[in-house]
Amino acid sequence: MDLDFREVVVKMDQKSLNIFFKMLSMEEVKVKKGPQAGCLMIKAKDCFGVEFCLGEALVFEAEVEYKGIKGYGLVLAEEEEKAVAIAVLEAVFKSDEENLKKKLHRFLSKEKKKIEEAWEKERKLIAKTKVQFETMVKR
Repeated sequence: MDLDFREVVVKMDQKSLNIFFKMLSMEEVKVKKGPQAGCLMIKAKDCFGVEFCLGEALVFEAEVEYKGIKGYGLVLAEEEEKAVAIAVLEAVFKSDEENLKKKLHRFLSKEKKKIEEAWEKERKLIAKTKVQFETMVKR
């Protein structure tokens, strides 16, 4: 699959997430673990290339089973529903449910486009406030 569904789900608004859950037959989804909070160690490298622990980040993770196929989802911050959504998507895309995969792919593609358009609109608004220091120089 060329579309990274995890990234789309993480950026989705609540309304879209609700639509997503309505598209699935959740009766066939069994939540095996979570969603539960956890901590993830964030590592970084200093200017000399030496790795160090920057700190911990709050994550939520979930593990589900869809028609006997397991899926796992992990997201930063308190996004419990999104952790479940990612886990369900992983399980569905591992399954043989071609019609459901196509339906979800179309939905996620539309969501991705909507998200990209919103980001572009915001980028253009921010670009208007950019200061051109070269033009501020007195001669």
